[in-house]
Amino acid sequence: MARPTPHVRIPKYCLHKARDIAYVRLDGVVKYLPGPYGSAASRAEYNRLVGLWQLNGRRLPAETFTPPQAMPLVASAGTLPPVTCFKVVDELIKEFLIECERDYPPRDGKRSSELACIERSMISLSRLYGQTPVNQMKPVYLERVMQDYVASGYCRKMVNRNLSYCKRAFKWGVKNDWVSGETYYKLTTVSGLRKGRSTAQDSPPVRPVDEAIVEATVPHLSEEVAAMARLQLLTGMRSGEVTRLRACDIDMTDTTWRYALEKHKTAHHGITRQVPLGPKAQAIVKSFLTNDPADFLFSPKRAEAKRRANMHEQRKTPLSCGNVPGSNRKAKPQRLPGDRYDSNAYGKAIHRACCKAFKLPEALRPDTRRWNAQRKAKYVAEHGQEAFDKHHAQVVAWFERHYWHPHQLRHTASTRVARMFGEIASQNLLGHSTLNTTAIYTERDWDQAARVMAQIG
Repeated sequence: MARPTPHVRIPKYCLHKARDIAYVRLDGVVKYLPGPYGSAASRAEYNRLVGLWQLNGRRLPAETFTPPQAMPLVASAGTLPPVTCFKVVDELIKEFLIECERDYPPRDGKRSSELACIERSMISLSRLYGQTPVNQMKPVYLERVMQDYVASGYCRKMVNRNLSYCKRAFKWGVKNDWVSGETYYKLTTVSGLRKGRSTAQDSPPVRPVDEAIVEATVPHLSEEVAAMARLQLLTGMRSGEVTRLRACDIDMTDTTWRYALEKHKTAHHGITRQVPLGPKAQAIVKSFLTNDPADFLFSPKRAEAKRRANMHEQRKTPLSCGNVPGSNRKAKPQRLPGDRYDSNAYGKAIHRACCKAFKLPEALRPDTRRWNAQRKAKYVAEHGQEAFDKHHAQVVAWFERHYWHPHQLRHTASTRVARMFGEIASQNLLGHSTLNTTAIYTERDWDQAARVMAQIG
C-alpha cells in the first residue's frame, strides 16, 4: 500500500526511549510532551499541539504551551493580591460542569438539554488547551477554539453560543479564586462571529409552514401524532407542551377550557403559562380522554397497541397458520414505547410522514444534500461548479417548502392570529412577555404593505 503524501500526514505520537517520554515533531522541531509516555497529560498535550498545528494551516503557532511560572505570594503595598492557583483548564472545566449539574437538574427524569450544550462546548477547549494553566489563557487561544467549532461544522449562532459558555466557565473561575480578573477581562475582549464575515454558515430562520402542506402530511401520521399537530396548529403550543398534555391539567369548567402548565420553558423566571382551548381543540382532546386523569393524552404505548390491533384485524392468514399473536416478540426488548412522546420522537414521526407524502421530483434528482466530498467532486468534474450550486440550491429550496418540523406550527399559529386579531392577541396566545419575542414568531404581512402602498404610494 502506498504511503500517504507528506502534506496530508498527521505527525505521530513518538517515544523517546532513553527518557521514557513522548514527543511530536512539528515543522521540523521536536516538542517534548509532559509526563511519562502514554499518560493522560502527555496525550492531551499531543492532541492540543496537533490541533493548533492543523488550525494554523499546518504550521505551529509561535505561542505554544509554556510551563507555569512561580507567582509572588505577597502583594506589594497598595496592590491587590494575585490569584495563586496553578490549576489547568481541564480542572476548571470539571468543576464548572459539576456546578452546572446543580444549576440544571434533571426534569421529567431526563438531563437538561442546556447542560448537554455546555458539555459539548467544552470539548474543543479541553482538547486544545486542557493542560494550559488557567491564568495563562489568552484571547488568541479562544479565537482558535472558535476556529475549531467552525471546522467541526457548527453554525455561526452555535459558535457564538459555545464561546459564551467558555467565557462563563472562566467567570465562574474568577468567583472561586481560580482565575485572575485580568485573565477573564482579556478573554471577554473576544467577540463572536458576525454575519457574513466568517466562513461559518448561518442556520436558516424558522418560517411558518403552509397549512396545506400540513394537511397533506396528516394522512401519513398516526392518530396521536396527527392530533398533536392539529392541536399545536390551533393553539400555538410548543412541542414539549402538547406532548405533556393531561386531563388533570385542564380546567373544563368554563366554555373555553384552560390548560395550565406546571412545567414549561420560562417557569424558572416565575412566569405562568396557560393555554386556552376552544371548541375545535376541545373536540380533539375529548377523543383521547381516559379513565385516569393523570394519563398523558397522547401515549406511544397506546398508539402501538392500536397499530397492532389494526394489523391483526387486517390479517389474511388463518390463526391456525403462521405466527400466533404475541409469539414473535422479544422477552426483554431494548426499546419499548413510553407513556408519552418527547419532542425528538414527535419530530421524527413528522419527518417520516413527509418522506412518504412528498417524493423528490425526477427533475431535481439526484439529492445533493448529504453528499460527501468525493461525490461532490465527481459531479463538479462532470458538470461544473456552477451547475452543482444551481442544482443544490433548487433541491434545498424544494425540501424547505415541503418538509417541516413541529416548531414551525407555533410560527404558523402566531402569524395567523396576528393577521386576524393583531399582535397583542398573538402575544397573549403564545405567552410571551414582550412583543419583541412575538415578532420573532410572526411573519410579516407583505401583502398588507403592498395594498397600503397601492393606495397611498
